[in-house]
Amino acid sequence: MRKNLLFAAAAFCAALAMVSCQKDDSNTTPGGNGGNEGEGGLTIPLPEALTNGKDYYIITLGAEEYEMLEDEGKIKMDLQPYTIDVNGETKDGIGLYVWEGTYVGGTPSGLNSCGFGEGWVSFVVGTVGWTGGAYNLTTEGLADREDLDLIKDLATGDYYLHLAYKTNQEGVAQLITLNWAEGNASDKSSYAFAIGEGSVVQSDSAGQPVATLDAITPLDGEFNVGEWEEYEIKVSDMNMKWDVTPTSANFFQFSTSPATQGTTLDLDAVFFYQKN
Repeated sequence: MRKNLLFAAAAFCAALAMVSCQKDDSNTTPGGNGGNEGEGGLTIPLPEALTNGKDYYIITLGAEEYEMLEDEGKIKMDLQPYTIDVNGETKDGIGLYVWEGTYVGGTPSGLNSCGFGEGWVSFVVGTVGWTGGAYNLTTEGLADREDLDLIKDLATGDYYLHLAYKTNQEGVAQLITLNWAEGNASDKSSYAFAIGEGSVVQSDSAGQPVATLDAITPLDGEFNVGEWEEYEIKVSDMNMKWDVTPTSANFFQFSTSPATQGTTLDLDAVFFYQKN
């Protein structure tokens, strides 16, 4: 039976392991977007989602890119994992969790999706034949978030969800699910889509299949194994109830079934934003 209880990934530090970082002082490309110093001294353009946007809600992003947006005053809300003190005990405010046994920590190597030599979220499928993980807003975290009402703006602005993904396996589709509100609350809303190649089965909380979702097309029009691919979805098309205040939520969830042992899941530059 699948375990519904999430636990903090012991390999989380490995999943966010940092490789050496080298920053281009010029941060420009001739006639193009801002960039960075890549392998062999080549300047790599930054994704348009970072150079032509505003009002960012960050789920995961490299330190260089985060600092750039922060310096420009463009970060509206930070949804990355953090801890808080609750009566002298360290608790997760926002946690990155995986279902037990479904993933082990991966080892980032090379450049992230924005062309920086930084780490990213990296997992490798384990032995149980399925996977599951999520960014979770905890009850403790909710009490600490004075800015949580900013989530409601996702329902009114012209926002997009952006993410970058790569894997080492052909024919693998990864299910991404957005959730808002807790558990089986009557006002809970969810939106699911697939990335990668092929299709993936979406199941309910009891493990029963409810839909088969075909992978959507990445921004460059073609999925390539072993390469970073960018995806964007318009938030207004999701029909989510962002005006609901949850007591907790797996607000960004990733899963697939069946899942082949050794398959990699790499995620980077996951955020909501408005285009200029």
